Amino acid sequence: MNEITDKIFKELKNRKIKITEFAQKMDVSRDTVYKWTDETIRYATIKKIAVYLNLPISHFVNDNNNQKFKIQKPKAKNQLKVKQISKGQIKLINKMNNLKKIANTLKKEVYTLQSELKKELQKFN
Repeated sequence: MNEITDKIFKELKNRKIKITEFAQKMDVSRDTVYKWTDETIRYATIKKIAVYLNLPISHFVNDNNNQKFKIQKPKAKNQLKVKQISKGQIKLINKMNNLKKIANTLKKEVYTLQSELKKELQKFN
């Protein structure tokens, strides 16, 4: 039984949304929509559908099917999940990077001063 996909098609029918229109909004082909099953549809896709239909994710994924539902990993190793960060977080990251640059500059200066000090001390020995 395809509880999730049945609910999706029921919502589309109730709202009189054509599959081709829906597929375009989901950035997939019409055929892909028809091929979805509870085992093949990705969790991220269900979330996108819930947002598009203005429904909570729990409308599609409940206690009964949540246990068998597996969140699929990205296919490629280089695919990363992107998190949205705030302007405040960006400012903190920039400050941290600036502090790292300053710390590296100070390290170089300390090493330079240490070598100069060693040279001066050798003069007295």
